[in-house]
Amino acid sequence: MTDRELEILAGVAEGYSNRTIGVRLGISEQTVKNHLAKVLQRLRAPDRTSAVVISLHNGWLDLSRLQVMTRDGELERRVA
Repeated sequence: MTDRELEILAGVAEGYSNRTIGVRLGISEQTVKNHLAKVLQRLRAPDRTSAVVISLHNGWLDLSRLQVMTRDGELERRVA
């Protein structure tokens, strides 16, 4: 998996929309969708949530390095 694909998966794991991921990475929403489509195909994942679970299971994403939005819209760093 490419570094960019992992960046996008991290954004998905953090709960961001394709649009927000694109803004954060300086790429278009369509480019995010294209990368996600490749990731889903490569991992044989049916959806973005499954792709994140597979990536966490294989150690490609690290929960302790992800930031997650709380219900009140604040960023919270998860520490495993």
